[in-house]
Amino acid sequence: MPPLDIHFQNSKERTGKTYEELHHWIDDNKAKAPEIHDLGKIHENIAKFICNYK
Repeated sequence: MPPLDIHFQNSKERTGKTYEELHHWIDDNKAKAPEIHDLGKIHENIAKFICNYK
């Protein structure tokens, strides 16, 4: 997995936004990172992010 600054740069190039808050939420909690990165749980995890950061 690339460092966060690379995530920010890639997001900016693809979408015009860095999505720093989202990337920190995904990557900063090392204990939950594997669960958060699970593509099978993407809808559940997006809902959690939206509830926490509205």
